[in-house]
Amino acid sequence: MEEDLKEHVLVHEGFHDYLFENDLLEDGIQRYAKIIEDLKPLIEDGYSVYVTGHSLGGSLAHLLSFKLAGNEDHRDWLPKPITCISYAAPYSGASGYRTAMEQLEKDGLLRSLRVSNGEDIIPASPPFSLGFPFRTMKHTGINLRLTKNGYSTVHSSVGGFWNAVNNSFLKPVWSLLTWHGLQLHDSRMDEYSKDLNKVTIDDLYKDQTVVSMDFTEGKAKSNHNED
Repeated sequence: MEEDLKEHVLVHEGFHDYLFENDLLEDGIQRYAKIIEDLKPLIEDGYSVYVTGHSLGGSLAHLLSFKLAGNEDHRDWLPKPITCISYAAPYSGASGYRTAMEQLEKDGLLRSLRVSNGEDIIPASPPFSLGFPFRTMKHTGINLRLTKNGYSTVHSSVGGFWNAVNNSFLKPVWSLLTWHGLQLHDSRMDEYSKDLNKVTIDDLYKDQTVVSMDFTEGKAKSNHNED
């Protein structure tokens, strides 16, 4: 990532502090450092790293994968890309964070799939930051959006009215536990498994009906610079 971009990455303070600046740890080792300590001895040639979580755990998974993918201190032993698969994750950061995530995706360092139920209000929260500076929150990665009538896949680089509505607070609040729970995610993915099993996450990143033209062009430019 470019230096000016690093200075403008604003993320959810609570999620960030849980991983990187938690004052309540009994052993004095931050959770991120402990994860690295536990992970490094397990890595062997041919291994891949997947980060996953549900709800709060999903947001933490996004922040963790962001750090793992972008931290050059681990490049000699940590295989890339890092793959993050979250379920019903709330927002993790603002627009600068999304831009930085997309750059890691373009550079081939990160793959991110955010699975959500279309009726679930939790992934639409918090819609904006509290305090100063005020920022609207942004989702990242490819959203696999599940509904009773089917599913859709769209990357964070794609704008448009309906994409904004799908990520908004315009959701039912009744039966929240049903919409938010893993059981409904699992049942819907099972229902659509025949189609979902035909594609990989890498396939989705190459699909110009899923990612924007600007993202595709930026990815091609990053690959050219590496060559």
